[in-house]
Amino acid sequence: MKKAKKWPYVALVVVALGVSAVLDRLKPATNNNPQQFSAVIIAILAVTIIVPYLAAWALGVMSWFSFNQLVKSGRSAQWPYADGFRFIANGVGLLVLDLIGSPLLSSARDIFLHHHIVAMYLTIATNLFHVLVPLLAFVFMYKGTKHLLSHSNNYGAGFSDKLLPVLMPTIIFVMFFSLLVFRSPMRQISFNPNQLPSYYLPDFLILLLVVVPLAVTWALSLRVILNTERFVHSLPHDLRPSVVRFFYGLSAVISSSIIVQALTALGTQQLQEIGLALALVVLYLFIGLQAVAYGFIYRSAQGLRKLTRRSAHETN
Repeated sequence: MKKAKKWPYVALVVVALGVSAVLDRLKPATNNNPQQFSAVIIAILAVTIIVPYLAAWALGVMSWFSFNQLVKSGRSAQWPYADGFRFIANGVGLLVLDLIGSPLLSSARDIFLHHHIVAMYLTIATNLFHVLVPLLAFVFMYKGTKHLLSHSNNYGAGFSDKLLPVLMPTIIFVMFFSLLVFRSPMRQISFNPNQLPSYYLPDFLILLLVVVPLAVTWALSLRVILNTERFVHSLPHDLRPSVVRFFYGLSAVISSSIIVQALTALGTQQLQEIGLALALVVLYLFIGLQAVAYGFIYRSAQGLRKLTRRSAHETN
């Protein structure tokens, strides 16, 4: 099989990082250092945030690349799970698009801090992007895991078994998220000229365009996790470790997604009120989960690719 070129994927990460750096330099100057940290402390904080974030971006792009290659090698080997993983590859690609695209849109929005109309539309676009892209990603993943289960010998689950494990956590997530959103005094209007509102939208549109799609996304993500767990138990032992890594990676992606949505819901003012130390802990937790998640997903795809290549070689 012809070896795939990896340089376009590496170039994508480099370009994204370059665009992010340029956008950061274009931001208007504000007094965002109220604690008067030294330049050394600021540099250390910047490096310890940028390096794991870059690792998460690189591992995310590599995961997407590896799953696409897995689908190609699986089809060559007439692997019954190839079509299921094609949907999963599309889902991984969309999650990576959100991982890279959301901070770029947010940085572009910050450039227009003092241009109210432009900042408003970019804020709305950023929030919708961060809501709708993961929703579509988990629609693809749900279709993929359903396809995988259709080719397995796994047991069938009753209606209550399918509904209750998804319904109860989703209700809890939605209630917690809604409480954070609608308690934020900066969801529509900012009282600080150097800070932007979280949403700009009226409450009924926040409910319709943000809360409801997120509820569907969380429900689908939980269904994907449960489908993957059922699929693992139907596999022969040589396939299980790789799919288990995918299971762990997806769990970390979902956890980090909930964290970042909670941060968005809090708004800048409430984030400042919880204190710098706690805010940094939450931020490092989010970035660390992203890097770990895509590390697991990448290793999963690599392991499955080796098995399909071996199968294709044995078939030939």
